[in-house]
Amino acid sequence: MLDVGHALAFVWAVVLAVRARSKAAVLAIVLVIYIFALEVVIGFGARDRGSLSAGYAFMLTFIGPTGMPRGGTSAWPLSSFVIGHPVLAQLATAGVLMGPRQLLARRAAQLRPELEEARLLDRTALQLALLIVIDLLVAVMLSCLGVWMRE
Repeated sequence: MLDVGHALAFVWAVVLAVRARSKAAVLAIVLVIYIFALEVVIGFGARDRGSLSAGYAFMLTFIGPTGMPRGGTSAWPLSSFVIGHPVLAQLATAGVLMGPRQLLARRAAQLRPELEEARLLDRTALQLALLIVIDLLVAVMLSCLGVWMRE
């Protein structure tokens, strides 16, 4: 499941961002983790909506609960956005991570490559890039499923 890998990538990104002492990266990762947690909780609630099609079985198997249909309401902040606009939520989380990734990459480029700090900043920027790619991949899968389910 992609969600398991996504969660592990979040954990490693937090560790690297804390070691790199990047407050912007830690803040962005925590915000994206919150949105990811909302998606997981809302996805687990999809099983209460009755039987689902084969497309959703594919999404549950290969992506996880974040690929399930979203509906209902929740009292958590940003939950209406996550429920109403799943693809846009993925694009927003990717956008939130792009700023700190760029800042880390610029800081690393200003240092000599053999310095430990430069390597740590590069590793953290690469980890954020991995999270961005995962978010964009899930956005593409959700939009493809949305088109497929309309037909």
